[in-house]
Amino acid sequence: YLAEPLVVQSGDRPVYLVNDIYNSLRTLLDRIEIRTIDGEQNAKVGRPLKKPLQLKAVLGDSVPAPAANLPFRFAFTRGSGECVDRVRTDDDGIARCAVQKITASDRIQTIEATLDLEALGGGERMSPVVRTVLGTFTPPGARFVLNVSGVDVFVDARESMFGEPLAQKRIIAACQAERKPV
Repeated sequence: YLAEPLVVQSGDRPVYLVNDIYNSLRTLLDRIEIRTIDGEQNAKVGRPLKKPLQLKAVLGDSVPAPAANLPFRFAFTRGSGECVDRVRTDDDGIARCAVQKITASDRIQTIEATLDLEALGGGERMSPVVRTVLGTFTPPGARFVLNVSGVDVFVDARESMFGEPLAQKRIIAACQAERKPV
């Protein structure tokens, strides 16, 4: 039963396993340092990002080391689009997320990358005790900012009146007055 404490005797003193599990997991999560690589990018509605979103995960100790094979979840927290939602860090501790398309027209959009505690704990095979303990933690993560511009529009104008080309162009003149390339 999950509400009952898991207690074992170690010598003459009781050891509460849930407390030890909690403290061990908290210590491990506190050692993980996550930072973005180029955390702000320009994007266009309806287009993929030119470069994947990247973060670096490091196990902080006296000698920091890359955190390989850590699972992360990526999700839009402001705006919307299509991206790879689950990735793992490589041997250098770098996780890369490809954004295939930006679908919202919000000027500023954010994507949050969080450590996937469920996958880290074993997924479906995770112990109910570990699942309960992990549910109490806020997973570490990073935020990416996308500066989104609208859709590119191209106009091909052939101005004519009654089938005859106009000598004095109106659409081209209007575009040039707005300082937009024709």
